[in-house]
Amino acid sequence: LETGAVGRKSAKKKPEPKAEEYDDEEYFDDDPRFRPMRIILGIISLAAFGYLIYRGFVTGLADTTEGSTISSGMTYIIIALCMLVSALLYFIMMSRNTVFAFLLPMVFYLGGGIFAFLQRGDDMQLLIAAVAGAVLAVVSLILALTSRGGYDEENDYDDAFEDDYADEDY
Repeated sequence: LETGAVGRKSAKKKPEPKAEEYDDEEYFDDDPRFRPMRIILGIISLAAFGYLIYRGFVTGLADTTEGSTISSGMTYIIIALCMLVSALLYFIMMSRNTVFAFLLPMVFYLGGGIFAFLQRGDDMQLLIAAVAGAVLAVVSLILALTSRGGYDEENDYDDAFEDDYADEDY
């Protein structure tokens, strides 16, 4: 019936110019970056958790049997838990390509390091644990900053020889 009228209306319409399609996948990959480094940091954090939890229990028990009212055992336990949470965050967010995959563990490293530094007293191992937490936080920050690197339009240039000979026919 009215198919002729519909056909005439669509024929009168001017075709819209096609916009160039920009394909993000061409330049950016969604693969998580620094996956081996995440595994290494997770394993280091788990080892630190094991040592610090052991040290916390031993120190806490020794302080309790001596009758001391001040115990650094709880400080060791808190730092150990911060290391455990950081390791778990690295392992859980291993397949994600976000900055938060590095920033969240960094917060726990930094929090544990600052807490250990403030509560250290004259305990040298707490100072070492605080410095280790700060170093791991800095490494996480560096990885977070470099993980956002991608396609840079300014540095995308072709070979200089290719431009010289592009117009010549061979």
